Amino acid sequence: MKLVAKVDIQALPAPIHEAFFDYIQTFWEHGELDPQIKELIRMRSAILADCKQ
Repeated sequence: MKLVAKVDIQALPAPIHEAFFDYIQTFWEHGELDPQIKELIRMRSAILADCKQ
């Protein structure tokens, strides 16, 4: 069984939003994130960065 959750992290309160990114960054730095997930995060970050400019 595969569970998928879709959460609008922008709608989360700031402390939860920051904790989520700290959590992802920890996995990223220690190489425990699946390469596909890393690529999705990288793409999403690029899209968001372009939208904010």
